[in-house]
Amino acid sequence: EDNPWELGGDVLQAVGRLIFTKGGADYRCSATAVTDGNVDDGRSIILTAAHCVYDESNKEFHTNLLFIPNQDDKGSDISDVDCDNDPYGCWTPSFAVIDNEWRSALWPSNIPSDYAFLVVSDVGSHQGPSAVDDALDNAVKTLNITFQPPAVGDLAYAMGYPGDEDTLTNPSDFRYCRRVLEEKPERGGYVLEGCGLSNGASGGPWIQNIDDEGKGEIIAVNSYGPAGIAALYRSYMGGPRLH
Repeated sequence: EDNPWELGGDVLQAVGRLIFTKGGADYRCSATAVTDGNVDDGRSIILTAAHCVYDESNKEFHTNLLFIPNQDDKGSDISDVDCDNDPYGCWTPSFAVIDNEWRSALWPSNIPSDYAFLVVSDVGSHQGPSAVDDALDNAVKTLNITFQPPAVGDLAYAMGYPGDEDTLTNPSDFRYCRRVLEEKPERGGYVLEGCGLSNGASGGPWIQNIDDEGKGEIIAVNSYGPAGIAALYRSYMGGPRLH
């Protein structure tokens, strides 16, 4: 089960497409502009999955990372590196921060560490419409992260931009699933059984208690499915612990 997100709000502005190069090929993930507590500190922060920024098998970071918030522009274009055709443009991260466990271990033992933070300078990182503020966390709404244990047994939303929903006939569709949050230590963290999001949604946020304005706290990110991070998730979505 997954559906297009039609309610707009802060989450639509904050979540976007993350484009990067790995092994000479271009890939897509999802990511979220998050609140870092100080909009005047000269930087903004993006949350995504670690496998969207670092190849733990080859011990190297991905290159050419580009974050495009609010990529769902109702079918006017697909994800690309033309930042002028997006409502807020694009931001280039300065560097990424991953958990050492993701770097030193291999799949699936490093599932609990499949999260990463991208640091974006408020100066010189923005490309696109000149009227948009250069500082990401001034230009778009941001979401809070909670590092407290989530409410297992309650509903949670997994959100993102699936790769198979970014075509010329159906461009850049921001989608979600809403399922009961289950804790599965044997799978590395948390699971949403029956979530229908597919690859490309990796790194997108899990949110509980989202309100009518699209605000809510992030409890995890889209990480993996039945056959790992490269598979279509379909039958369930797994996510790491952030606490």
